[in-house]
Amino acid sequence: MKKDYFYGRDKLNEKYELEEELTKKDIRLKNGSPAHFHQIFLKSTERAREIANCAVIAENAQKKLKKRDETSGVKYGCMQNTSTYCNSKQPYREIDGRCNNLKNPDWGSSYTAFIRLLDPDYSDKISAPRKSRSGKDLPSARLISNSLYTRKSQVGSRCTLMTMLWGLFVDHDVTNTAVSQDRSGLPITCCHKDILSNNSLCHPECYPIKVPKDDKFYSQYNVTCMEFVRASPVKTPYSVYRQQLNQITSYLDGSAIYGSTDQELSNLRSFYSGRLKVSDIHKTEVLPKIYDKNSFCGLPKEKLFCFQAGDRRANEHVELTVIHTIWMREHNRLAEALENLNPDWDDETLFQEARKLVIAELQHITYNEYLPLLFGVENINKYNLKLLSDGYFDGYNASSDATASNVFASAAFRFGHSQVQSYVQLYSSKGDEKKLPLHDTFFNPTVFYTEGLDDVIRGATKQRSKIVWSQISDEVRNRLFQSHYSHYGMDLSSISIQRSRDHGIPSYNKWREYCGFSKITSWEQLEDALDEENAKRLKKLYESVDDVDLIPAALSERKSENAGILGPTHSCLIAEQFARMRIGDRFWYENKDVFSPDQLREIRKVTLSRVLCDNSDNLLTIQKWALHPESKKNPIVHCANSTDIPEINFQPWSS
Repeated sequence: MKKDYFYGRDKLNEKYELEEELTKKDIRLKNGSPAHFHQIFLKSTERAREIANCAVIAENAQKKLKKRDETSGVKYGCMQNTSTYCNSKQPYREIDGRCNNLKNPDWGSSYTAFIRLLDPDYSDKISAPRKSRSGKDLPSARLISNSLYTRKSQVGSRCTLMTMLWGLFVDHDVTNTAVSQDRSGLPITCCHKDILSNNSLCHPECYPIKVPKDDKFYSQYNVTCMEFVRASPVKTPYSVYRQQLNQITSYLDGSAIYGSTDQELSNLRSFYSGRLKVSDIHKTEVLPKIYDKNSFCGLPKEKLFCFQAGDRRANEHVELTVIHTIWMREHNRLAEALENLNPDWDDETLFQEARKLVIAELQHITYNEYLPLLFGVENINKYNLKLLSDGYFDGYNASSDATASNVFASAAFRFGHSQVQSYVQLYSSKGDEKKLPLHDTFFNPTVFYTEGLDDVIRGATKQRSKIVWSQISDEVRNRLFQSHYSHYGMDLSSISIQRSRDHGIPSYNKWREYCGFSKITSWEQLEDALDEENAKRLKKLYESVDDVDLIPAALSERKSENAGILGPTHSCLIAEQFARMRIGDRFWYENKDVFSPDQLREIRKVTLSRVLCDNSDNLLTIQKWALHPESKKNPIVHCANSTDIPEINFQPWSS
């Protein structure tokens, strides 16, 4: 075993030597390129890189064991348990999620591995991405994207674009997969011309996406290789196979607002009256600006800076930046209300009580407004996700691990990519409409500075999202993270398929069986389960029905009228996660001793529309339910009307 460890150590050193050679030869990603943006967007922290280095040693030691036909897992793991003592009487969550579960303090905490609902499918049983049952490579992720996702979207979405944005915000609150970088934390290139002509220069964490030579879009730019770097590995004790790391907490706990480490939180707090830091644009409070003249985010030379939030992905596009700003303002609004009611409370108490209330609002809106849209009443009841209308929830289960599942993070919850619209729609207070191509807003906050929040909010609550289906906008399928000097970007749909393979996610058929559905044994049966035309296209792409990837198949599933906007397999895998995030959270807002009965009664009044009204610049009207389009049942009402859009009465928080 000791020799195996040193073998693994030698492999790590070989990786370091290759990285030094690449640096000397100036083989690197072009600064500001789409791939550079993508890797910076998913940048791993120094702590994640340390864990990954440990995993490289353990993984290669495991491969050495396999060569000797020894199948036991390497004892040497990469997860360090830093928990010491958990105070069961502590009324507030730890920022890193530790000690939520008193018996298993690491469950759901940041810098831990995603859990597996099924064993991974790696072609070498350790870490190599999945292949077809025949042993051949699976079809190119870009080829699948071109074959399936280019059809025109069907009409009839019953959701506003705010639904897609809320799903994205929730996703960024519970998952943040670390992506491999080199020893110094710089991005890795896999498609550089020197690497394509000399494979010995290819980094071991490269897993590039093959682009067909006749690709209708990329061929005009002579692109045959799309950059893709594998997720940072993590090896847990006695585990045979590679795992992936979540850099944030798995709980729905506002980590996108507050961060998941003490340092991140400290950088965001003002330490005055419980408030978060702010900056100023046109005499309105916005997120703190990142004053970095060399940043590739924003237009620093024009003083159009990007922003600092609990999650670095807040600057991905302008609509998401608006959501982050709204929740920063909501925290400060609540802190002010609590201070007015309790002038004797110190900064720490005000901050923690405001944070606690914000988290409750996030949980309530997600389970009361968002999940019913995803699943419908039928599945809300089936998966026990229905909220109580009064009283306390008694379903907390200390044996339930709320940690995000790997399939949820890398595949299932990516369904929202199909909801993305091709443009950002803005509406002024006078009703003037403006449309901007989505790719113009990637890491570009110009609209935020020139138009403000309200025009974006009006647009997101008026514009409808696309339906959840096997079609994805070319704005993210061809132009993801396209820079202002480039003619093309990356393909989000290809990246998602490649990421699921990188994580060892089993095929669609395996997940059908996991969810209790019948196994597909023929292409004819696949046509019964999926959209018929898409099933036929999948047949042309894959050798066997057992090879079909989860993502393209789940997006093509036939949907029940009463079962929400998702197909059955998506519903199963996503509902499973949200059920554990509720019953496995000791601080869940409905639990006894978290809030008083009177406080809980007020929290149950909260709606997303009220939060948007209270924290906009000057939004006067909105529909009662922001995730649903305007209708007779969901009319436009005045923000000032507390009957139509109830407000919290803070009196129950008086000490």
